[in-house]
Amino acid sequence: MERALADLGYVSVPEELLESDYEGPSALEHFAARPTWWTRFFGLW
Repeated sequence: MERALADLGYVSVPEELLESDYEGPSALEHFAARPTWWTRFFGLW
């Protein structure tokens, strides 16, 4: 699976990195917790 995704130009990112704090500018500052990289790239579900 990883090889097929890489051949298509995708990069696999470990979930642990997506769950870490995003320290850059964000429109999500009104939330109690800091946004994560997941919310930075994919938003809130």
